[in-house]
Amino acid sequence: MTNDPTEVPTFDLPAWGTAGAPDLETEPEVEILVEPATPDDVVVVTTDEIPGRRIVRVVGLVAGEASSPVDGPVEMALRDARAAALGVLRRQAAEAGAGGVVGLDVQISLRKGVVVATAVGTAVELG
Repeated sequence: MTNDPTEVPTFDLPAWGTAGAPDLETEPEVEILVEPATPDDVVVVTTDEIPGRRIVRVVGLVAGEASSPVDGPVEMALRDARAAALGVLRRQAAEAGAGGVVGLDVQISLRKGVVVATAVGTAVELG
């Protein structure tokens, strides 16, 4: 088993009613918990699929918007606004139970000395 928090563990158990099968009367119930993704774990791509991962469910649209004043080079304000918008997008996806965002689109605009970044994508559950 890998350390991938989104991977669902599988177990090889004997068939019910055969030797070695769990006895529901005497064995405790086993609950398998999968840790929810954190914003840092959310994979974000501009493509419609994530290489090496399987999309099992579309969670829905997520978006993040952020602004940064232009106090120096425009590039720094642009970088800050984009990073903040992506952070909001990742947080929304994680809170919705998604492990990834596909189809990312980032729009940047400059309004009266402020850079505004908007990031929009489709949150997905990964298998």
